[in-house]
Amino acid sequence: MNIFETKKEIPWLHYTFNNLLPEDIINYLKNIPVEEFNNGIGTAENIKSNQLAEDDLGIYKRDGIERDKNFGDTSVHNITDSKIINLFTNKNIITKIKNELNIDLHNKEIKAELFEIKNLYEPELHVDNSKKIITILVYINTDVIKEAGTWLYDKYKNLHSKLDCISNSGITFVNAPNTWHRVPVMEKGKEFKRRSLLITYRDIPKLNYRDLIKFKKNIFIVN
Repeated sequence: MNIFETKKEIPWLHYTFNNLLPEDIINYLKNIPVEEFNNGIGTAENIKSNQLAEDDLGIYKRDGIERDKNFGDTSVHNITDSKIINLFTNKNIITKIKNELNIDLHNKEIKAELFEIKNLYEPELHVDNSKKIITILVYINTDVIKEAGTWLYDKYKNLHSKLDCISNSGITFVNAPNTWHRVPVMEKGKEFKRRSLLITYRDIPKLNYRDLIKFKKNIFIVN
């Protein structure tokens, strides 16, 4: 599994890949009924802490700017299947990350979420929240191939490039202040749907004892 297949340094450092996951995993993720998702952004966290719910959003208040929360019809499913988690926590991939990015993920949280976005016409241009260290986004399926991937912007927030949404392809990047990106701007009235797997490695938040107990029941730690 190579999350660093193709290195690109503009508009900011990122890597693209193809055919990342085994076919059985892709088929499994394609066929999870959306009715089984936790509907609404942030609900997959399964924690009622307002701080966690706010900070877990990729679009959020950063640098004093309150971002719009226009999520369209978005559903989230928290992935706990060990077969999927193990793909991203095994020693081989953690060593690859250490060698390629010089980032030690020991004792960091890994979170896996399946997103289904529908009819999101005005997605917010954003950078990910500061607790996320590395993001791996794998497209699972879409009914609009070339228009529903990810748009990448430079530090001046000018559109630089567009990634096609091809099943089992995707992007890896390190969270940084200039990693501006968003779901593509779609034509209003043109229905579309995109399902993707979002893997994030994160710092574990500082919590009070009660929230820490709840939090530990819902996370996986990189050993």
